[in-house]
Amino acid sequence: MLHIKDIIPSPEMLRQINDIDAFKFKWQQQYANKEFPYAGIWDYVQPKFAVITPQTDNAFMENFFTHVFSRMKNFKELNNYTNLLFDIYKNYPQIELSEASIKHMHQRLFAATEMKTVISGQYKTKHNHITVYDKNRRKVTNSFEAASPEETPHLMAELVTWTNANLASCVLHPLITIGIFAYYFLAIHPFLEGNGRVVRALVILLLLKARYTYMPYASFESIIKLSMSSYYRALWLTDQTIWSKNPNFAPWLSFFISALEKHKLLLEEKVLEF
Repeated sequence: MLHIKDIIPSPEMLRQINDIDAFKFKWQQQYANKEFPYAGIWDYVQPKFAVITPQTDNAFMENFFTHVFSRMKNFKELNNYTNLLFDIYKNYPQIELSEASIKHMHQRLFAATEMKTVISGQYKTKHNHITVYDKNRRKVTNSFEAASPEETPHLMAELVTWTNANLASCVLHPLITIGIFAYYFLAIHPFLEGNGRVVRALVILLLLKARYTYMPYASFESIIKLSMSSYYRALWLTDQTIWSKNPNFAPWLSFFISALEKHKLLLEEKVLEF
């Protein structure tokens, strides 16, 4: 069961949200009718936009953050991912957030790959976790406990319902709602593979539907990839309370809103080139 209570953003988070919203309205007024090229997954990567967060006092987890490795994706998967993002950019008004659309995105990600017949478009049927490897890629232990296969369908249904209701009602700011959706998706980890790519595609979809229409023109993927240590640190800190009755979303939301601000800054710099 999801436990989501009142969330009070910090003063810094409120500043960031206000800056992002100011840019959102500026974009609608000044740039909405201009033509800009869509950003590819790795376009416009600039290290100065990496997010830095304080170290933890847990030596084991610091070792993990230092040595976490991204699994290599084959060309077909990357091509599928790029095509999925471009389809979202062009057709987001017609794409609703539903379990069916989520599974369809996952299926597209692995179309015509060796994973297709095993996991494509299906929730997991066995336990999966985010796993820690040392610098020699030897498994150390599981660090993030995901939902069980038995819990996953119910939790995903609850998450989709909650997200759609909150985006419609605006009880929470849409950036907060989308950030919480992203965290719970990662905490549930509904698929055996591809959870990170699917949730980033969904975040872009939800932001576009919330009228952050500048999202296609700078690479959100590059911001996340440049911030992987901070990303895993925020996941781990929030994971400590996520299944309790009083979850602390602050570490994750701080990372998520900061990443969106970096994306906005990246696009602001790109706009100056035109």
